[in-house]
Amino acid sequence: MGVQIFFVELHQLDRSYKFEFPHFNLLMYMPLITSSALTGFGSWLLKKGGDTFIKGFSKDEVNKRFEKCLLKASSELNKKYPNAFGEDIKNYLQNDDIKNELFKMLFTESNIEIDVLKQYIDFDTLPDGFLIDLIANIKSSLSTDTKINLIISNKKIYDIVKDSSDSMSQLINESKRVNEGVVDIREKLNTLFKNKFSYDNFLINYFGSLKTSIIDVNFFGLGIEQTYKKPRVNLKEIFVKPLFKYKKQGNSDDAVIVENSVKITKDSFCIIEADFLTRIPNNIVVLGNPGAGKSLLIRAIIYAIINKDDSVISAENIFSYLPIRIELRKYLIYKKTNSKNLLNYIPHLFELEYGLNFINTDDLKEILLNEKVIVFFDGLDEIFDLNEKYNVKNDIVNFTNTYKNKAIVTSRIVGYEDAKLDNSYLEFEMEDFNDDQITEYVDKWYKFEETDEDKRNIEIKEFSQVKDELSNLIKNPLLLSLIVILYRNNLKIPESKLEIYQSCTKTLVHKWDSIKQLDFSVNKEILDSKEVLLADLAFWQYKIQSETPDKLTNATALATVTNSIMLRLKISEWATARTIAESFLTYAEKRSIYFDNNFTHKTFLEYYTAFWIYSNCDKKYAVQKRDMIVDQYISNPYWYIVFELLLNMIDNEQSDDEIIDGIYQRQIDRDWRSLQFLIGALPSIKNISQEQTVQLFANTFSFLLTSESNEINSSRSKETNKSEASVMGTYDALDSIANSKDYRSLFIDTVVKLYDKGGDNKPKIFSLVYEIIALRDVDIFGVFRDHDIEFINTIKTDPNTYMLYFYNIKDIDELFSELIVYIKKFGKDDFFTSPYTKFAGWTHISLAQNFFTVWLSKPITDINYYLDELSKCGIDRQTILSNSESIEIVFYSNTSRMKEVLLALDNEKDFFTKSILLSMFFSMYSFRNSYDNVGVSLDSILDIDISTSLKKAVKSVMSKKFSHAKTMVDYVMNKISIN
Repeated sequence: MGVQIFFVELHQLDRSYKFEFPHFNLLMYMPLITSSALTGFGSWLLKKGGDTFIKGFSKDEVNKRFEKCLLKASSELNKKYPNAFGEDIKNYLQNDDIKNELFKMLFTESNIEIDVLKQYIDFDTLPDGFLIDLIANIKSSLSTDTKINLIISNKKIYDIVKDSSDSMSQLINESKRVNEGVVDIREKLNTLFKNKFSYDNFLINYFGSLKTSIIDVNFFGLGIEQTYKKPRVNLKEIFVKPLFKYKKQGNSDDAVIVENSVKITKDSFCIIEADFLTRIPNNIVVLGNPGAGKSLLIRAIIYAIINKDDSVISAENIFSYLPIRIELRKYLIYKKTNSKNLLNYIPHLFELEYGLNFINTDDLKEILLNEKVIVFFDGLDEIFDLNEKYNVKNDIVNFTNTYKNKAIVTSRIVGYEDAKLDNSYLEFEMEDFNDDQITEYVDKWYKFEETDEDKRNIEIKEFSQVKDELSNLIKNPLLLSLIVILYRNNLKIPESKLEIYQSCTKTLVHKWDSIKQLDFSVNKEILDSKEVLLADLAFWQYKIQSETPDKLTNATALATVTNSIMLRLKISEWATARTIAESFLTYAEKRSIYFDNNFTHKTFLEYYTAFWIYSNCDKKYAVQKRDMIVDQYISNPYWYIVFELLLNMIDNEQSDDEIIDGIYQRQIDRDWRSLQFLIGALPSIKNISQEQTVQLFANTFSFLLTSESNEINSSRSKETNKSEASVMGTYDALDSIANSKDYRSLFIDTVVKLYDKGGDNKPKIFSLVYEIIALRDVDIFGVFRDHDIEFINTIKTDPNTYMLYFYNIKDIDELFSELIVYIKKFGKDDFFTSPYTKFAGWTHISLAQNFFTVWLSKPITDINYYLDELSKCGIDRQTILSNSESIEIVFYSNTSRMKEVLLALDNEKDFFTKSILLSMFFSMYSFRNSYDNVGVSLDSILDIDISTSLKKAVKSVMSKKFSHAKTMVDYVMNKISIN
């Protein structure tokens, strides 16, 4: 069916408008229609068309559909033109003539009688652009309702209604005949009335909304407001900049240089500040433990961008970017509900969270393709189903690859390996707070909490004197915030993580109920049962969030509390229990415990979930029920904190180690996937036997040796499956616990005994031990050498452990002798390569780098002897020079050594030897000025007795912009030769 076009000319207005309406004449004066008029459309049709018409279309249904469409359009328009009309609109609609005009103009062939409307409406008061925006909003609303279209889009229906015809069969037939044209009509409407998108206007509206939502953060524990609102504070006043550790990323060889002060390669280990994080051009993954502050970091970066404020995060280089934050947990729900992707979700997000309803996918594409955009994908770890996590990860990769925008993804460390992003994303791990950051946070917190400066200073001083009692707990930003709350209330430091969670929860749930001004209208029986009810709600919600988060709604939460009240309070009437449940949830909102379908802080949710298991299982001697819950979820990292708190609750009630030993033994025997959790929870357990701990170490160690992914690191550089991720997580957990001062000796004793029984696996066992203990100031070689006289001969049978042996040699002649033996036994192919370790995820220092590093660590001797011996093994000087770029001198790059190299170089006659020495010098100098972040004055190095030509050449090359050391060597050697 074709689209009929007609024209309406408004000559009566001071300005003339000419509108083209496809297929039907849209209602042009929507703000004049109040509810009294809207609900009359079906009645009007009944009056015009008779009973037969209503039988076919239902007056009430038409009324409701019509009202819904127009109210939606009116609401959208009122946001832009809130003052377009006065408050006396209803008075305009009492006249039947106006009503008839407003209704009939919806039909294709009707003509608007402007003179009739003008008697009641002053068109001169309409703002510029009002009518155009009105049409755009109306068409979008009405054209999407099929039944309304069946009426308003057909000429014959209008004629029948106009003539008061009773021929219902004719009416119905005509309605059906035009139905096929509805889709075509809508497409043409969308093309004709497509909003003209203004990016500048969008930015104004978006940044305005962002400033309102981002500036205040939930400052957990900053007093307790006597309202349902969460305590909030200006982000700028409480934010403490985090530090990050670069996490080596597979086989990525590309170096990233940030302002010539931070250089990152696959072999780098460096700590960087948050300011540098924003300047790195790559896409980034920010990893952190629970409570490390990942989401707050994102908010801080967005705050800096929208306020052009570098005092929070120095991010000038991204001030021109458009920031978009996507909570992946919410995106997953949208994706599953609507079967759509990120391109569809972002406009939905703009409308839902910022009230920006004029962005469609075409507009978004224009933004993504033509503007600089930084997208924050927050909480990849909060997607718990592995397949769903893979799908969301793929959505992120496809989105960023398509639109080439900058991306920052956040995730907890535990759970990230399940579906990690590819090597184009650099991984940075949030460091725990150091002493300076702890002090900064406490000072900021007390500034808001205590207005009396003298009292504030006294408490801060006292807190600083006792804070070390908490060891590592206080280094976590979340736990630190909880600890200062508890200290503020009790002036004592809690002793464990359980006490922190428990005390904080009880402080906020119990203590403040005693304030007389708080009247929650909840009866005493409910208040006395609040912990039980909150625990029921928490356990139900935790299971929902880890399995089917899209089922978490207001209705399901209310139903859960209702059922809990019926069960706990023995109330049989559902309606009564529901009323009580509603009042209880209102109480929870006002107490800042539960709001908007969630516990206001995850601390509450985790604590009450653990409390539910403990009180409903262990307290009731239903340990089989507890074991079933643990069995079901222990391999899911989302449950780790809950189960750790549960073990702490059980542990606190024990006088011996029988119960905890039994729990550990059951899980060790049942499923290797429990090992990661059992190892990680060990430091918080008091009542566990040494025998059980030794067995845990032995089982975990043996599992890593015999797992399918024997070389765990091979999985680190590629997309991993769930099994591989669990293996890596188990290794990382063992690495952490084995190097703690409380467990290191026990771990070493355990693995030494395993080594004795290892047979042919002894080199592999030692390799795993060394990689776990390496760089921890432990002479692990000495431990094994003293234990086994054949130890050195054993590890020399394997190239990997032989390379480890080189690290233990400090004498250059001994090292060189062993190096020649290695080359003769295993070949020269690996002389310049840096193979991966079997488990730990770091690379060996190459044999060449090992040799030159040890040579440069001692008073420099004649290099030619060693080079001649290497030539006999097929590694000549020219080959070494060709590979010199891969030889980095990172340990002994001090000024005196650099002077010695230049002196040896100046006295050397052989061209290739001189070039090799020069390459070593540039490697040492580069490390001191780039990696080590310690500036070294070139003049201080050249203040030695060497030739003028060499001094000039070295000075000259430093003023040039060379991208490779080889070109620098060629340049200097050429200058020396010319002179």
